[in-house]
Amino acid sequence: MQSGDVLGHETMGEVVEVGSQTKNLKVGDRVVPFTIACGECFFCKRGFHSGCERTNPDREKAAKLWGNSPAGLFAYSHLLGGYAGGQAEYRRVPHADVGPLKVPNGLTDEQVLFLSDIFRPATWPPNSAT
Repeated sequence: MQSGDVLGHETMGEVVEVGSQTKNLKVGDRVVPFTIACGECFFCKRGFHSGCERTNPDREKAAKLWGNSPAGLFAYSHLLGGYAGGQAEYRRVPHADVGPLKVPNGLTDEQVLFLSDIFRPATWPPNSAT
């Protein structure tokens, strides 16, 4: 941990703004962001977003410790990118068209809150919920 780190990896939220490159999300969508994946590397193209080779800026340190480096993850230490967690008023989501899972209408916030911890790291078909 470092001074100023924001905790909280189990989050969901509502999109309040999108960047010009974002095509699959719109303001008002409810999403569960967790794994930060580029969508273009070897692992992402095969649907293994937790192995993304491009989103962990500290991948060399992680690989030295664990033998390999996972993707960048929100609120999981600086070995996984130092990305701020969800216990904040707003969160910037890199590669937003790849990582976040859209929450279907009809589900409450309470029903989906912990999906970020158990569902997102698993292997899943990209864009399956869109």
